Amino acid sequence: MKNLIFADCNNIEMHRFDYMRRHRFVWFLGVFCLLIMAYCLFAVISCWLPDKTIKEHVKRASSSLAEQGNYPRSVIDVAACQQDRFTESLILNEVYCVDRHKPFHSAMKNGFVMYSFNLTSDLWRLTHEEQLEPSPYARYWFGSSFLYRILLVFLDFNQLQWFLFALSCALSLMFAYYYLPRAGIWRTAAMMMGWVTVYGFMMWFSLQFTPVFIISMAASVFIVRFYGDNRKISMLFFIVGSLTCFFDLLTLPLLTFGWPLLTWLSLHDDKPVAANEFGQMVKWGALWLGCFALTWFTKWVLSTLVLDYNVIQDGIKTVFYRTGNDNEFTRWDAVAKNISMVPWKMFCITLIAFVICAAIRFKTPRWQNILLYLVVAAAPYLWYAVLSNHSHIHFWFTYRLQFLTFAALLLAICDCMISEKTVYIKGA
Repeated sequence: MKNLIFADCNNIEMHRFDYMRRHRFVWFLGVFCLLIMAYCLFAVISCWLPDKTIKEHVKRASSSLAEQGNYPRSVIDVAACQQDRFTESLILNEVYCVDRHKPFHSAMKNGFVMYSFNLTSDLWRLTHEEQLEPSPYARYWFGSSFLYRILLVFLDFNQLQWFLFALSCALSLMFAYYYLPRAGIWRTAAMMMGWVTVYGFMMWFSLQFTPVFIISMAASVFIVRFYGDNRKISMLFFIVGSLTCFFDLLTLPLLTFGWPLLTWLSLHDDKPVAANEFGQMVKWGALWLGCFALTWFTKWVLSTLVLDYNVIQDGIKTVFYRTGNDNEFTRWDAVAKNISMVPWKMFCITLIAFVICAAIRFKTPRWQNILLYLVVAAAPYLWYAVLSNHSHIHFWFTYRLQFLTFAALLLAICDCMISEKTVYIKGA
């Protein structure tokens, strides 16, 4: 009799688990469909807007960009601080080429005009000479170009850059405001110094780079606010994966997963992290990557249905190209090139300072936490090895993904310090 009761209880529990799993799958699927519909609506509205003022602003920007060239250096005259006016000109090129009378077609086509491979010069020619038939660039969503098209109704190019800078600063301050009371001064310093080491502040004026930073900051603030609610955090990583695909052009997409994940890890209290925390990280990584890939593939499908060529085939070819390598370099070469861009003197000085403080304020290390930090620290190099072609070509900005490595190492050292108790503010 007792065995029958136990068997019935187990069956009920299994049915309940299956129901919850199916219910959760339907919920995630519904959110994904809503996101795709929102993206399409957002893109169509952006393309439909009257574009007289937009084109005037792009035309004025084209002269400035043509003078600067494709890859100027700013603030600090080193290759690690190089700007990407090449891709910014591509974004503005697409903004200019939109046919507002065919908004959905334009949203799927992402057309641009190329006269040569000098896109800053091409943008000037586009806005000052006869416009050619735009070529499609339908593999990406180019959500940032739709956003900038709306903002260019009200702002010129310089004002748009300052707006992105102000928004980045505001989100950074908001993150510090919520994170500092929960994590303490040392962990906050670790995050900040990790970002400074890769010249992260150079991204804040960039039309290309800013979206991933904004998404990362907003997601990290959410993590602090809802820390402990793993269901909400699971949905966050799912949505963030999709938003990253929509707005980013494969710059530092992993940042939008890694920064919030480091935030979550660093908010653990002094108790050892349970063994299942690694499984939780893997689960969130699967949600982020799965939604990122599915959102991208959905764009290929929609574009193939609307346009007159096979975007799916083009996209698959590009995936193999970006993840491959040829006889000129190996996967290790891609990793080594990104490592070579790091200002190692600055990082070593920071690392030594943290080690000295840890030695003075030493306590029993939380080894399980430290191991999880090391997993995050290794993630950028795995990314470089997998996307070897992309990482080898664009190493001068993909190197910034090593922020995750530096911040994770500094946070691991923080777990060896005797620091002030973490202050928990209810509702923070």
